[in-house]
Amino acid sequence: MFNLFVYLISSQTGIILEPLELYKSMDIKHVQLDTMSHYICARSSSFAIYEDVTQACYDTLPIYRSNDVETPEMIVQAYKYATFSKIQEFIQFRKELDNSQQKVLIDREIIRLEFLSVSKDFKGAIEYLEREIDISDLNYDDSFCKSLYDNRDFVVMNNYNSSKNKTIEEDTRVSPKLDNTWLKIFSIIPQIFKLMHTNNNVDSLIPLIEELEKSVKLENKEGLGITLEERYIGKTVVSLGRLYIAFKEVQGGQKESVEKLSKIIDEIISELKDKSTKEFSEVKLQELSWKHMHRFSTFIETCNYIIVVNKIVNETINVKNKKSGNKELAQMLQVLSTSVKENLESTKKQLSDLNERIKDGKENLFSCIKSENNIEFCKDNENLSFINAILTDKVSLSWQSSIESMIQAIGFRI
Repeated sequence: MFNLFVYLISSQTGIILEPLELYKSMDIKHVQLDTMSHYICARSSSFAIYEDVTQACYDTLPIYRSNDVETPEMIVQAYKYATFSKIQEFIQFRKELDNSQQKVLIDREIIRLEFLSVSKDFKGAIEYLEREIDISDLNYDDSFCKSLYDNRDFVVMNNYNSSKNKTIEEDTRVSPKLDNTWLKIFSIIPQIFKLMHTNNNVDSLIPLIEELEKSVKLENKEGLGITLEERYIGKTVVSLGRLYIAFKEVQGGQKESVEKLSKIIDEIISELKDKSTKEFSEVKLQELSWKHMHRFSTFIETCNYIIVVNKIVNETINVKNKKSGNKELAQMLQVLSTSVKENLESTKKQLSDLNERIKDGKENLFSCIKSENNIEFCKDNENLSFINAILTDKVSLSWQSSIESMIQAIGFRI
């Protein structure tokens, strides 16, 4: 399991390309695809290498398809050879895979990844909502969540720490374990967008928005498996849902909802400003980590959701209509659009500056590592060339790949 340990340490530094290769080299097969795939699939969108990590997620799915075919065959063989004691084991095995929590978590992460990839233009986002999002497949209620089996293996690594301390796996974990609250949030979000696009009665939106709002509240002690950034994504989608409802109310003749709409837009703009990534402008390269990649990528994801909803609402406004109400609504939405683009421009500049510092700062990073006198390995000159090669070929390259992918994602949206 040394490769897994290296994978986890590498992920902490905010790199994905090398860990992805390490994960592939472990040659994980069969049921391990269910028990160990969480190491690569959980929050894989954080690295912004959308195509590669989406494929990694899809590569875990064959175990669930083969379970539908192979396990019944195993049961038949057990009957055939009178090994009846095995039959119940096979039935339980099939049940646990059919109702695997990890399978559902992967499905929701794939939706996140694919929607981020296709929504670089509005047409792609709408086509995805129409063709790929089936609300009936996005269960999240308590009875469904309780029926799931958590088969994930978090103790596969040897642990030499004291029983009083965290395990090695816990020490190297980059983020909280995904839980049913995370599952709910990322099951509800695509449903909200789907209902907005299909222009359904707002009554069907309200329970979704209320459930999402409940899930992302800080006082929700069950939501230990979500990051602060994911809470912010959920809170923003709640605001977007309320924006859409207020807009429909205005369309229905409730003029008093214009003020409500304006207030919601102001709140979204204010939150965007507060949650911007400007404090990362001067981050030191030796401090760059997974949390920075996660913060940048989730901020872009949040802005993407705002852009999509803004355009959905805009599409229902006849801009050529002479009614002053429609003109006022269009102007309010334009203010929101401008704010999002300004924030994305600022984030793009931060990322571009950081990318240049990575290109120019390999020597500084190397010097910083050499100065760590407490690391015996770094005192050997032969080892230093090995470290330098890792910094150049592995760490810096992966950082740049993630950052350039995020810059490109922003470019499509501004």
